Amino acid sequence: MKKKLIMLLAFMFVLPCAVMLSACKQSKDASKKVQEEISGVALVENEFVYDGVQKRVTVDKQTLPENVRVKYISGDAYATDAGDYTAIVKLEYYGENVDTSQEIPAIELDWTILKANINVRVNEDVVLVAKYFSYEKDVERTVAINYNALPSYFSVKNISGTQSATNAGQYYINVELEYVGANAKNYNPIEPIRLDWQIFKKTLPISLNNIVLVQDDFTYDGTEKSIQVTGLPENVSCTIISGGKATIVSEGGYTAAIKLKYDGDDAENYYT
Repeated sequence: MKKKLIMLLAFMFVLPCAVMLSACKQSKDASKKVQEEISGVALVENEFVYDGVQKRVTVDKQTLPENVRVKYISGDAYATDAGDYTAIVKLEYYGENVDTSQEIPAIELDWTILKANINVRVNEDVVLVAKYFSYEKDVERTVAINYNALPSYFSVKNISGTQSATNAGQYYINVELEYVGANAKNYNPIEPIRLDWQIFKKTLPISLNNIVLVQDDFTYDGTEKSIQVTGLPENVSCTIISGGKATIVSEGGYTAAIKLKYDGDDAENYYT
């Protein structure tokens, strides 16, 4: 009888403990499952582009575990300026047959407002004080910015490329503008703007008054006669294109065509 009583008491003690252990294990397993599931909680949108309007983040309800809802969002829940932010989301249990007294650790969700691009157009015919020049020997041409023609709230941050040149040719400069208006920190740097300018070749002012033939009449003797030119300006050469040689007599005479060429050290700056 005494033995049966001991067994009954032992059973009565072990059974509640087993139930309690089982319940604890189930609660622990459920809590572990929730912890795994909340790692997948996400924001509806975590990346914005600055537009001057305040952005507020919200949690995507579809990513919440069952019987879990958002209690509140703190930290960087909203912002206007470009930057990186962190929202602190506090979750809670709800619903029937759910132990709502359990605490769910707050989670941190990162989000960003990207800097915006700013578009600016300039008219190179207006922004450059002058963009077309004519070649002058040993004269350096330099392009300059007409700062009064720049769009409002923009300044010149840097100029690269060819700003000065002497020889005829086509050149360009890259002008990097900077927005200095309100909220400038929220905009990306502006891509450099290419501005073209040019130095035109010049027609060489050659005087033809002194250019003559060394000999312009001959006496027939059956041999070929050819002409030579004299009186050419300095650094100018001559090529006889046609009519420069003859053998037979012509009462009307001959006409020679010549082409002049400037051979100076800056010859590439003149039209040929």
